[in-house]
Amino acid sequence: MLFSVLSFIGNVLIELQKRIVRLNEAKLLAVRHVCDSSSGPGVDRIIWTKPEEKMKAALSLTSRGFKAKPLRDIIVHSKSTGKDRRMGLPTYYDRAMQVLYSYSLAPVAEATADRKSFSARAGRNIQDAGAYILDALKGENAPGFAVVADVTACYASILHSWLIEHIPMDKKVLREFLNCGHVFAGELFPADDIGISLGGNLSPILGNLTLDGIQKYLYDHLYPDKTNIDYANGNMIRWADDIFVTVRTQKCGEKVLALLSFAIKSPSSFAYRRTMHNAWECLSLPK
Repeated sequence: MLFSVLSFIGNVLIELQKRIVRLNEAKLLAVRHVCDSSSGPGVDRIIWTKPEEKMKAALSLTSRGFKAKPLRDIIVHSKSTGKDRRMGLPTYYDRAMQVLYSYSLAPVAEATADRKSFSARAGRNIQDAGAYILDALKGENAPGFAVVADVTACYASILHSWLIEHIPMDKKVLREFLNCGHVFAGELFPADDIGISLGGNLSPILGNLTLDGIQKYLYDHLYPDKTNIDYANGNMIRWADDIFVTVRTQKCGEKVLALLSFAIKSPSSFAYRRTMHNAWECLSLPK
C-alpha cells in the first residue's frame, strides 16, 4: 500500500529483480519447489518427474514470449469451516514462473511490510501472532477493547488495476498471471478485472502487499500531529486478512472501525466483517 521507498531506489530495484529472475540457480530452485509440492497438474496435465524434464524446464523459464495458460479450477473442502471453495491451479510451468518471480518480489514485500503481520512470511507463523496478541493485552495499562476485522473473500476481491499500478515487478509478467482466465468442468472462463487465485504461488505475497500499510494509516489518522502517540491504542496484529487492533476506549474503537473501512476498500472492492469486543473476551470468539 505504501511504496514511497520504492521511488527512491527506482531503477536499482528493477535491475536487481531482473538479475534474480535470470539466475539459473533461482530457476532451478523454482522448479524444485514446484516438484516438491503435492499440488496436482494444471490444464495441460504436465508434471515433471524425471531429472532431465526438471532441468529442461528450469532452463526454459523466461519472460520472453511468456503466455500464462488458464488455471484449472478444482473444488476444495475445508475441514475447519465445512465449506467448499474453488481453487485455481496453474500449470507446472506457470507455477515455476510464479515461484521464480516471488524470489524477486519477496524481499521488497519484507522491506515494506507491517511489522506485526505474520502470514506467508519467512520465519513467522500463527503462534507468533497469538503471542503478540497476548503480549498486547498484558499488564495493568493494557487496552480494554479490541477491534476484530475479517476481510470477506480477500483474494477474490483484489482489483487487478491496483496490483498493476502498485506491485513492483515486471508488469507484463504480472498481467499474464492476472489475465490467464480459468477452466472449470471443461469450460473456459475469461479473466475478470478482479481477484487472484487461491492456488497461485505468488498470491500470498500479492495479498500481503495489498493490505500492508494499514498500521501506519491507523497511527497517522489517530495521531495526526505525530505527538504523544500511544502505540498500544491502535496497535494492529494481522494474520492474512484477519485484523486485530487494540484500543483503549469504545469511542476510539469506533474510529478505528471507520478507518479500517476506508483503508481496506481503497485498493480493492473488499467487503468485511468487523466487530468490537472487550479485549479478553475476543480471544475466545469462534473462528
